[in-house]
Amino acid sequence: MNTNHGKLWLAALALMVVLGLQARATTVTATLDPTQISVGESAQLTVTVSGTDNQEAIPSVNGLEITNVEHSNFMNIINGSMSSSTSNIYSVTPQSEGTFIIPAIHAGNAASQPITLRVGKGAASAAPAPAPSSPAPSNGPVVLPPPSANSSPAAEPAATDKFGSVEITIPQKEFYEGELVPIVIKVFIPQDVQPNLNDLPQFASDGFTLNPLSTKLDQNAEAINGRVYDVLTWHSALTAVKTGEYPISLKVPLTVVEYQRMPQPTNADDLFNNFFRSFATMGRKQDVTLSNKPMSLKVLPLPQANRPADFGGAVGQFEVEAGATPVKVNAGDPITLQLKISGTGNFDRVSSAMLAANSQWKTYSTKNQFEGTDDSVGYQGTKTFEQPVIPSDSSVKAIPSLSFSYFNPETREYVTRATAPIAVSVTGGVTTPIASVATPVAASPAQSPTPASPASDLRPNQIEAGVFASTLRPVYLNPLFVAGQSLPFLALLSGLLLIRSRRQAAQPARVQATAIQRAIREQVAAMDAAMQNHQSGAFFIHARTALQQRLGQRWNLRPETITVADVEARLGEAGVNIRPVFEMATKPVTRTFILRIPICSNGVRRS
Repeated sequence: MNTNHGKLWLAALALMVVLGLQARATTVTATLDPTQISVGESAQLTVTVSGTDNQEAIPSVNGLEITNVEHSNFMNIINGSMSSSTSNIYSVTPQSEGTFIIPAIHAGNAASQPITLRVGKGAASAAPAPAPSSPAPSNGPVVLPPPSANSSPAAEPAATDKFGSVEITIPQKEFYEGELVPIVIKVFIPQDVQPNLNDLPQFASDGFTLNPLSTKLDQNAEAINGRVYDVLTWHSALTAVKTGEYPISLKVPLTVVEYQRMPQPTNADDLFNNFFRSFATMGRKQDVTLSNKPMSLKVLPLPQANRPADFGGAVGQFEVEAGATPVKVNAGDPITLQLKISGTGNFDRVSSAMLAANSQWKTYSTKNQFEGTDDSVGYQGTKTFEQPVIPSDSSVKAIPSLSFSYFNPETREYVTRATAPIAVSVTGGVTTPIASVATPVAASPAQSPTPASPASDLRPNQIEAGVFASTLRPVYLNPLFVAGQSLPFLALLSGLLLIRSRRQAAQPARVQATAIQRAIREQVAAMDAAMQNHQSGAFFIHARTALQQRLGQRWNLRPETITVADVEARLGEAGVNIRPVFEMATKPVTRTFILRIPICSNGVRRS
């Protein structure tokens, strides 16, 4: 294999890394495990930097010896969005007992939080580190922490937990029927496995429904107990649908690949083969399902006492505002009455009867529209009601007050909000009742019909036809003329094609190899253009085409016919990491997808 193949994949990898560096803001996360040790022991400091290629600056602390023991670089591709992260593990050894503060660690324009390390006299006096599986307080958010990479086999969590975990944050554990409460869903996936989320988180409960997840997926890296995780965060809201106590379940199906060691190239001219072999044998694929820690929530019934007559089921905290346009009209002209209800709560149950028809007002059906705040998943915003109304005569001086009732779950009482009357000015009058405005009045026999206007003696305007022409098209646009002029050009083109085909027939193998090389160069150029324009979807389309060209040459197949099925059939498990390139090129944003290529300082991939 020649050097061009190596340059191709080296350029592709460089482009992916550069694009990743531009995709996300810089973050620095530092964790220490454990935070309490004895003299003679060491703690592990893990520093993760995402979004920049700047190396973190480890501060010097008197009494502590901080030594770097491992360095890893990762390139992450999530939904076609690329990012890079660097993980460094340091050994922290105290020289004496006491309390030490490791200051904020800086990289680029970001910094971590300071960390405290407590050192005792000996092993017996060192306070044990809290177990990772300690339950959360019953009255606080329910949190399932990701597993620790340093936990002993006896304390190892469930088998699937080594591939990640699910965390649900809920501000309370008791709800009222119909109440809507925002929640945060986080999925922790270790960076030492390659995950492919097969579907969005699946929610199940008999007493609650889950609103659609937020369209914006937050992504960041976080180090916990010495292990680096990709954290995917969604926002949504729960609605309590019936009273009682019910468990809630959230499952996340995904396919993971455990990384294997990557062979190190031994020959620069054979770089492509080495890269291709490592790309096809990165790890072992298996299907797993992550789930949240078991939890139950209670739904309380709405009180019957003091329930307003106009209460429609709204639960939350709301404000009302009314307006009308125009406020100066003639009798019989319409006015648009508007009521805005804003705040937080279950807007799907927010309703209003608006203005009722009476002797002074004729009313029409009401339209409403909800406008939520950015990514509020329907929990916060404004619902606007509009109703056309018509005043009967000049005796109308104001639009009556409008009311709206809701239940406040914080104060546990019903609240009724009322708007102030809206002053209007109506001129003229209608002698018939407002209910009969739209009914036509038949003429009495004594009334004489209105005389028709006399017919005009003038003839109506008419367009007289002039002289017709068969066509106005110039002769040079005539199809026969164009065809005649094209014959010499077509004859010349046919001759050139004939000469070229004869030359290609004389050297088919060489021509084919040259065509493949040219096609691959074109795809590399297209990948470079996609990188410059920050078009990750186009980048992977061209990367897939380059792969198809290379595999088509190996398998003696037409490149455009090679699909994921061919890769799986011919390569099996060896092609587990080629498939993501095809999938991301076909459907770059239809599901959450993470592709990670770790590059360690010693030239091999960590297991």
